Amino acid sequence: MAELLKPLGLPTFLSGFINIEGQAIPVIALSILIGSAEQSIEMYTPLIILENEEISMALIS
Repeated sequence: MAELLKPLGLPTFLSGFINIEGQAIPVIALSILIGSAEQSIEMYTPLIILENEEISMALIS
């Protein structure tokens, strides 16, 4: 996985940002959004990348 950047002051559901092809992609923790316990993000944590013409984002469980 690309390096996860974690600026200060992010909302709890936003794990940080990754750089994919020069674009900062927000990484959203689905577990936080559904009220589950937060999981640690490791080197091989799978990400689901969603992309359309206007926005891109990554989801983790």
